[in-house]
Amino acid sequence: MSERSDVGMFLSSHEVELETVAARYFDARRDRRLWSCEPDACLDVELWDALSANGFTAVGIDEHLGGSGGTAADAAILLSLSGRTAAAIPLMEHMWLAGWLLTQAGIPLAKGPSTACAGDLTFERTSRGLQVSGVLERVPWARSCREIVVLCPDGTVAMVPASVCSIVHGANPIGEPRDRVEVGRVLLDADGIGRTTLGQDELLARGALGRLIQIEGAARAALERSVRYVGQREQFGRPLARFQAVQQRLAVVARECALLHVGVRLCIPGPGGSDRRLDIAAAKHNASLSVPTIVSNVHQVHGAMGITSEYGLGELTLRMSAWVAEFGSDAYWSAILADACGQDDIWDIVTGAVR
Repeated sequence: MSERSDVGMFLSSHEVELETVAARYFDARRDRRLWSCEPDACLDVELWDALSANGFTAVGIDEHLGGSGGTAADAAILLSLSGRTAAAIPLMEHMWLAGWLLTQAGIPLAKGPSTACAGDLTFERTSRGLQVSGVLERVPWARSCREIVVLCPDGTVAMVPASVCSIVHGANPIGEPRDRVEVGRVLLDADGIGRTTLGQDELLARGALGRLIQIEGAARAALERSVRYVGQREQFGRPLARFQAVQQRLAVVARECALLHVGVRLCIPGPGGSDRRLDIAAAKHNASLSVPTIVSNVHQVHGAMGITSEYGLGELTLRMSAWVAEFGSDAYWSAILADACGQDDIWDIVTGAVR
């Protein structure tokens, strides 16, 4: 039976059904995929194809643009599942970022895996059409994607085919692709370019929220794995769960997971799409404090077992540690909070009157 995801504390019947069905695909692959900490970590093609065939890679994207429909909360359920199972797929990049940018620009969703980033491209009108050039740094999963959706400083959104770019492999600490993409006079399709009023800071905030949702899923999975472990493992003739020191560590992890959950739920945009940048800044700062605490405590209760690749706890904790540093550092988001506190009444910020 599938575990409940961490986003699902207050789910509607529709959201429960979505989570239950989608979890079957994530859980089926969780125990069979390759463990890799190498810089050339592989895309889980089987999982991606299964999710794509059933419309789970396009949730939250308008149907008239090639998506599956649904809300941001629906998409968050799938992102949480990807974090909970440490899925090696660019779901956040394709669905949460690229799909969102394309929707805002009125461009149909890319057919295959896609990724998104902010960049400053040069456009040139030629007799053959519109050509684009530039260099994009640390693009998530670029080598595994068919399209790279780029948001430029002036609001131009360009869908660049990855196959005609030069891609230099890079990686984050867990080995997930973070590649350098060199775009050299690439000819764009007429329907692959559009404009939006979104700024690059809004893309950064959206990416930070996507990572927070995945971190929350991974944290909850690490807690659940730890609770099972201490209930089954015995020492000095009784389960580890009976020891007060172990109970205290798990209580601390549960507290931090609850903080992550509340922060994420406040940030997920509703139908009105109101600005949640300040909420995201607060949640991101809290995550920077929570993740080291969660990681150290779940590994403490596991002992040596927790660091073995075959056990799988490290898949979760290493990803949490890598993800929390992406889409803006703690210093960046803390500065946003500090600026807001200097401009607005602290009480209004704490009570939610200012966002």
